[in-house]
Amino acid sequence: DAAARILFDAGSFKIVSAKVAGGVWRGVERVKLMDTIKRVRVVESLEEAADWLAEVELEAVAGLVKSYPGALVLLDRPLVFRSGTMSAKAYRRLVERDWRVVGMPKSSSIRLSSGESALGYVSRLGGKMFRDMAWSYYPLIEDEKLGIGIGAVKLSPSGPVFRLDVAWELSLRADFEYLSGMLAYLQDFTSPGYPLPLKIVHNLSRISDDELSMDRELLLEELGISSKASIASKLLEDSGGSEFKAKYLWGGIP
Repeated sequence: DAAARILFDAGSFKIVSAKVAGGVWRGVERVKLMDTIKRVRVVESLEEAADWLAEVELEAVAGLVKSYPGALVLLDRPLVFRSGTMSAKAYRRLVERDWRVVGMPKSSSIRLSSGESALGYVSRLGGKMFRDMAWSYYPLIEDEKLGIGIGAVKLSPSGPVFRLDVAWELSLRADFEYLSGMLAYLQDFTSPGYPLPLKIVHNLSRISDDELSMDRELLLEELGISSKASIASKLLEDSGGSEFKAKYLWGGIP
């Protein structure tokens, strides 16, 4: 899993900090937690930041699977990337190395022609047909060009319904119901319906307020905050102006 927070917002550009956490499990037994990875980058838009965050996460995963060929790769994100972006290229490299890739995002923007949420529709239908049962539904979408198959799963009778993305090659070789059963086996019973490995790495990837403050201090130290004419001083001035505009002129819009 990966998380990002804005270190400084200077209006025309932002400095973003990213943190990636990952691990290896054999069944429900934890084998290894990788060292968290931190990256910092200047971006001009939130779209650029999102693409960069996905790229950092996918590159970290690709490095981890080198030592575990044939492993099922489970990500806390959708497997859809804009064509031509660095994240799309990183995803293709990952799939070429290990096509057993599954994405389990916490939300979905897929909608029916009526405008209704596809996940909400399937959830309501599943609730009527399989009351008090776990179930899976496939496909919501199958697209070879995008290299993805998308379904829905309810891993626990008391759990929520999640969208489940699978790499195209995996969708051809593995039964979706079988994959759902594997994930149900991994679920965390303190949070029914959600795999324990994803919960652990999600918590590890969080950037707390204290950690964010420390990252800011370290960055400013690198930029030379002691000098009045330094880049750091200019950055603080620009960032302060941007925060003032966001809070007082734009009604608190970040």
